[in-house]
Amino acid sequence: MLDRSPGPVVPFRPARHPARRSARRRVGASALVLALAGATLAAVTTLGDPALASPQTASAAKQTTSTSRAASPAPLRVAPVQLGCECGGAGYLWGYRGAFTSFRGAREGYRYSLVMRRGPGMDGPARAAAQTYGGGGSAFLPFDDLGVQFGETYSFVVQERRKGRLVRTSPARLLTIPVPVAHPTRVGLDSETLPSGEEVLVAGRTYTFTYDGTWEDGARFASGVDRYIGQAPGDDRFGYYEEDGYPLPFTIGTDEPIRDLTVPADLAGVGVNVQVVGYRPSAGGEPVVGSEWGFRFFLRVVSEEEFAAATAG
Repeated sequence: MLDRSPGPVVPFRPARHPARRSARRRVGASALVLALAGATLAAVTTLGDPALASPQTASAAKQTTSTSRAASPAPLRVAPVQLGCECGGAGYLWGYRGAFTSFRGAREGYRYSLVMRRGPGMDGPARAAAQTYGGGGSAFLPFDDLGVQFGETYSFVVQERRKGRLVRTSPARLLTIPVPVAHPTRVGLDSETLPSGEEVLVAGRTYTFTYDGTWEDGARFASGVDRYIGQAPGDDRFGYYEEDGYPLPFTIGTDEPIRDLTVPADLAGVGVNVQVVGYRPSAGGEPVVGSEWGFRFFLRVVSEEEFAAATAG
């Protein structure tokens, strides 16, 4: 039997479905900008009434002011930091394992990064390089191995550097990490063990899922074989995209997770990606971002003949 202890679902990151291309990172769309004051204005320093300043002095001051304004950089305007996802394709309900933001005010010749300041559970700050385009940019910072804790609030800034030297830092943005849906401590899937130690499924046999613990009341589920890998290039199929004709069980929005799994005999030789994901539904039934919690198995499927030959003697 294979079993999985609790953990946020790590996205499988399949290749994008050829007919359904989409942004790899998905986030919300709200944006509130901050402005930084920056222009340094020249001043006439003549003592007494400024109107008595010589024409040469007044002209120089005006020119200096104009030049200073022109040279002042556009302020770093940073959108709210949100949970981000590198899900590998459209339609996946899980994988929100990082922070994403976009910003304006980028300058040519400078480098930018999203910095997560040290917070609860973290050993120190973390940073991710930003991608820039025109006068803007964006950055995605994965939470993997950072010690980020659910329910805690973390501070983020965008930093601008030139030749390694810090030039500017944006105002801080805050993000509170959502608390995921209550979930079992373990999910198990019956399987067969080859002499090599590999866990496999035998095509045509039925295998049962076991759950240690309970899911949160009102949780909804996406579960089953969301994808399988064929034996030849191009044979891969995705359960999310193929409601009709998809040969393996995969459902979204159900009241209960999958309980058993049978891979048809004619699919011997494929590899199956099995997901069991619970989430809180929004008023419209969609998963509340950050509420997802799930378990993943990936197994090779063998025929009865292959299994018998491998275990003979």
